[in-house]
Amino acid sequence: RFFSGARRSASEALRPPLAEICELIAPDAELGVVLPPQTRAALDALAPRASSANAERAAPPEAVRRTNDVAITLRGPRGSGRRAAAHRLARALGRPLLAVPVPALLAAEKRTQRALLGATLAAARLRDAVPYLADADALYDASGAIAADHADAIASSGGVICIGTTGRGGHLELR
Repeated sequence: RFFSGARRSASEALRPPLAEICELIAPDAELGVVLPPQTRAALDALAPRASSANAERAAPPEAVRRTNDVAITLRGPRGSGRRAAAHRLARALGRPLLAVPVPALLAAEKRTQRALLGATLAAARLRDAVPYLADADALYDASGAIAADHADAIASSGGVICIGTTGRGGHLELR
């Protein structure tokens, strides 16, 4: 993996076991990927909508929904710029990006997967980061259904913006 100085210092802010799995990318970090102008414009236009939906987090506790306010799915094959698009959106929101390789999270023992996914989303929330769930299709089984534990962990993340990515076609719902 290649890290710029800004990316490395942000990643070191994570504690084990997340530090070995996830990467915290500062909003001002350069990823070295140039997105097409129309993609940049679309992501920049999305940021105010995501930001206003996420503003409900500042509401009194009884008014806060326990589901994600915004879930965005980016589709494309490996190397198509999904991570750069997620970083562009996080940058437009003025927030870091927490890159989470879902297959690495799911490599843990079955009984600890939900806790690890929940801890990852909590780490994003504590750092006011946008969680980027890379290869999120690993959350689904062959029939296309999301595992209940994974759905519960994502739904209880408390208003963070989840960005899930997948290289497959079809609908990917993060609830």
